Order: sequence, then structure tokens, then C-alpha cells
Amino acid sequence: RAPEDGFWLHNRWKTPRPNFLLACYKRGVFLPKDLPSQQLKPFRILIRSSNWLGDAVMSVPAVRAIKKGRPDAHVTILAPEKIAPMWKLILEVDEILSLPNKSLFSAARLIARQARFDAAVLFPNSLRVALEAWRIPRKVGYRGHARSWLLNQIVREPRQPGPPEHHATRFLRIADDCGADVDLARRDALPRVLDMQKHVPPQDRRATLGLCPGAEYGPAKRWLPERFAEAAAAISAQAKSKWILFGTKKDRAIGETIAAALGDNCSNRIGQTTLDE
Repeated sequence: RAPEDGFWLHNRWKTPRPNFLLACYKRGVFLPKDLPSQQLKPFRILIRSSNWLGDAVMSVPAVRAIKKGRPDAHVTILAPEKIAPMWKLILEVDEILSLPNKSLFSAARLIARQARFDAAVLFPNSLRVALEAWRIPRKVGYRGHARSWLLNQIVREPRQPGPPEHHATRFLRIADDCGADVDLARRDALPRVLDMQKHVPPQDRRATLGLCPGAEYGPAKRWLPERFAEAAAAISAQAKSKWILFGTKKDRAIGETIAAALGDNCSNRIGQTTLDE
């Protein structure tokens, strides 16, 4: 007999601990083909985005893994207003809450006005972020700064010595601690360079790639422009591509250096676009 004939299926799954996501649930999850996921009672997850654009971009694979973690997942992103438009590009995000200012009380009120969340996933490590979500019954994140008393589920830091790990890996560890299939997320995170040619229109055998070389704090946390140019040239050598540079007005100098190195293969739009565009 088919599984749907042998079991009484509810519109809401149980929430095991500590893995409230069900991607690796030992009993498995069965969703009949004729049952749209929209008919399930949503398991509402609030994900507190990082405050900086680069960190937010590196957290996208983790967000996708969390969304795929259970069929009834409804993912809401809480992000500062300046980077909230970025999350519109991520199809796995169901809703975006924009923080208009830095007020803790404004953030807490904004969350309180929403439908009840089942869990909060906190990417930043600050105490303030944990206080924003204090009403949500289940809060997951790294121990962070003096906030362990506010968390229900603390993600352990790796103990082995070694070089600093990539930020994307840190975010994926949080998703893994919630029960997501992070191995699948890692495989799907970035296409291989040579695969880009498959998505290029026949009339233009070059892939169009964007490059955002700036940094909020200037050169202290930024690659040298020569390194950006070398990386872009190396990619172009493997797959024909054209480059468009993006950034804020204060990044114009580094953009001019990169554009000069790449020549006609590059269009410098730094300072000419908004994040929405």
C-alpha cells in the first residue's frame, strides 16, 4: 500500500530537539504529491541577518539549507534597512522585515507585531540581537557576547586549532545544528566556473558577472585591487565573461584600478547604482 493509505498525515510535523529541521530526520518526511505545501501549517522561522552586506551574502547557503529543512518552513529575514533589498533576490525567503534604525526596542516591537515565530536563528553574535528575539520560544546561535542565558540552543565553536574558517562555513554550522542538510547546501552553493557557459544566451557567448570589490571599513578588510583583477582575469581565462563593477561612491578609486586592468572586458558602474538595482 502507498504510504498515504497507511498513515494519518497531519498538517504539522512534530518538532524534535535539538534538530527542529527535518532534512536528516531518521523517520523521514512524506508529503503527498497532491498536497500543496501551502496547505501545511507553517513552521515560522525568523532568521536574523548579519548587519553587513558581505556577511549577509555569505549566509545565503545557510538560509537556503534552513528553508529546505522541512516542507512547512516559512522563512522570515530580519535585516537592517540598508541591506534588506539584497534578500529580495533569494527565492527561499518568504518574508523580509526591515529594521529602519538601530533601536533595540523598535526591533523588538517589530517582531512582536508579527505572527508568532516558532524559532529564531541568530547569525550575528551580539547580545543585542538575542534581546531583539527574546519573545521567541526557541533561539539558536553561537554563544556570542554575554548572551548564552538568552539562547535555548548554543552552537559549539570548533575546537581544533587552525586558520580562521570561511564565514559561509560558520553560518552553515548553525544550519547544521538545526538539522539542515548542509552537505547538499555546500554542493549547491556555487556553480563551477565552466558550468556558467550553459546559461549564456547563444547570441552572446560571454557570461556577465558582477564584482563588488568595496568594503565598509576600507582597505583594512579588503583585497587589493590587483588581486580582484587577477581573480577576474583567471575566471575569464576559463570561461568567456564580461564584468560589471558595483559599489558605493567611496569605492570609485579601487574600481578604476580594476577596470583599467580588465580593459574592454569590464564596465565600471561603481557609485551609479543602488542595492535594489
